[in-house]
Amino acid sequence: MKIANTLSSYQLKIVGLIFMLIDHIHTYLHIGLVWTGAITRFVAPLFLFFIVEGFMHTSSRKRYFLRTFGFAMLTLMGNVAINIVFHNVDYLTGEMDFYSLIAGNNILLTYAIFLLILKCLEEFKEQANFLRFGWLFVGVLLSMITIPFCEGALQLLPLLYIFYFGALKMDGATEKK
Repeated sequence: MKIANTLSSYQLKIVGLIFMLIDHIHTYLHIGLVWTGAITRFVAPLFLFFIVEGFMHTSSRKRYFLRTFGFAMLTLMGNVAINIVFHNVDYLTGEMDFYSLIAGNNILLTYAIFLLILKCLEEFKEQANFLRFGWLFVGVLLSMITIPFCEGALQLLPLLYIFYFGALKMDGATEKK
């Protein structure tokens, strides 16, 4: 019996979910060794890879975005509820402000905005007139907005472009064969 040396995308997602659960337990319950967080940080880039793959291969990019954005809004509502219940305040002022109210882990919002950036890149690539530069401007603007306001955007934004342009290159290589 031959054992395959590769994992399917489904198996990778399960591995990612397990490590994400370990990371959350370590982060919020302070269970685990100090270096536990270091070995679980591959999960966000892994799921970003799947977001880009999903964007490239979905039958409806609009529904894909709406599902991601919908779950991001549910997560945001949960963050707001938790921050109100536990009276999360700004460290400098000691008062609850807008940012302390919405603060929390919401990587889904980052992924939803990244899907909009990918849509802008696709429109820029497909448009032949001056509108393409409008799409480019919106994509650059969204990229800049995500960095201070979205979880992990500073680290994940370069990977978004690497995964996207890598997927385009791979799709182009397979089409030529």
